[in-house]
Amino acid sequence: MIDTNVTTPESDIIAISNVYIKTMKFKHKGDTMEGHKHTYDHATFLSKGSILIKNEKMAKVFEAPISIFIDKNMKHEIIALEDDTVALCIHAIREVDSDIIPPDSFINQIDVGEDNKTLREILLQKGIDYPSKVDRLIKLD
Repeated sequence: MIDTNVTTPESDIIAISNVYIKTMKFKHKGDTMEGHKHTYDHATFLSKGSILIKNEKMAKVFEAPISIFIDKNMKHEIIALEDDTVALCIHAIREVDSDIIPPDSFINQIDVGEDNKTLREILLQKGIDYPSKVDRLIKLD
């Protein structure tokens, strides 16, 4: 039987200097971050609860607190194994071609959870003209 209450986690995104942090809040056991992959290695920090991470090579259970290395170009899926699980995806902000953007290219702190705006729109609102290619780095949801 398929559980129709399973959803994707609620997400909050913040960029500090050139570090991207996406907090994923899995409200219910079984909530799933759909399979996806990145062109760079990154870390997932599990701060509360437990998760199952599945990728093309394995499926493994992790319990908080733990930092988990995620390989680049490896499709992975995250499934909450208990209610109120919290995990954070953490990586450097990169150009489209995967080069890390230098930290001095950013203002001190940007909360990108504002009104479904792109990072560029937020910077322009703060009086900072930044190249439009930044729009492709973080699309707010």
